[in-house]
Amino acid sequence: MAFLEKGYKVPKEKGNYYKFQQGDNQFRIVSDAIAGFEYWNTSGKPVRLAERPSEIPKDIRFEDDSTYKIKPFMSFVVIDREDGAVRIMQITQKGIMETITALYNNPKWGDPKEYDIVVNRQGEGLDTKYSTTPDPKEPLTAEEKSKVSRMEIDLNKLFAGENPFEQKSEVKIEDVPF
Repeated sequence: MAFLEKGYKVPKEKGNYYKFQQGDNQFRIVSDAIAGFEYWNTSGKPVRLAERPSEIPKDIRFEDDSTYKIKPFMSFVVIDREDGAVRIMQITQKGIMETITALYNNPKWGDPKEYDIVVNRQGEGLDTKYSTTPDPKEPLTAEEKSKVSRMEIDLNKLFAGENPFEQKSEVKIEDVPF
């Protein structure tokens, strides 16, 4: 018996949030999008708002003595075509957001839930470049439709700083002590 099966590869642990890897990243959007603005606070946590703040937030983290960033973002649920997992994708890259919005507004493409999108990432750090292209329209499989119908993700919890995967358990009247 061999120590490991020939060709064994250590599985990649991706988590619940989609992160663009080098090369092609293929996914299918399976929820409506939310959009807003994001900044990082002094505790190193993201703060997401539905509207751009009219004043500099008191808890914003400054990059240096006077620089801070409040960036637009777009977020939605996707099926990761690499492993079939359902994840949240949050995009702050302006070019990707503009391309997805242009596809949505184009009557020949329309709703991005009807086709896969491929984002190609090349480079690192400030030299990173992205290109975004749609794949031909194709319906979800029965298995994918079932997976999507079972998902319990509330993207609006991102605005409250809560976990969008966590569902509050319902309390039954008979369980409440009087």
